[in-house]
Amino acid sequence: MTAHAPRIDAAELDAWWSGLVSLYREEADHASDPAIAARHLDEAARICADELDDPDRACSLYREAHDLAPRDPLAARALADLAERAADWPDVVRWLDAALDATAEGPARVGLQKQDLDAIDPAVEALNKAWEGAAQEMYAASQGDAAGAQPGADANAGDTSGSDNGSGDVSDVEYEEVK
Repeated sequence: MTAHAPRIDAAELDAWWSGLVSLYREEADHASDPAIAARHLDEAARICADELDDPDRACSLYREAHDLAPRDPLAARALADLAERAADWPDVVRWLDAALDATAEGPARVGLQKQDLDAIDPAVEALNKAWEGAAQEMYAASQGDAAGAQPGADANAGDTSGSDNGSGDVSDVEYEEVK
């Protein structure tokens, strides 16, 4: 006899998710810190949006979370995403604007330190140099050198054994050699 995992139907799963939303709601109601309450509401709203397919309830919970912690961009960003799903473009702009306002305190708000910002320019410069060098190598390889050799090319790749019929057509064998 083999053991089988219990099957859960959609209604049971929805009931389970709804119970979890209620639990988060209770935790938010009893939280003494508005930021913690907002996090609980964010989680409840995420479940409503992603698991229960209830965007209206999710929006309501995210709005409440945003009201509790307006300097936290999470709820505003989530509201912008939900508005985008609904093609409500004025609300998308409104909530993206609110998310940007919440991060107006600068890089420290999003976890960047000054030394991280100072390292960006040299890293971008090094990346650009690497791309430029690779582009030059690819160009040189595509043009071939005076002897006809290309980096990584097979020494016999140039030999077509007289299979050129003068029409400019390339045979399958020649194609495979070039590839």
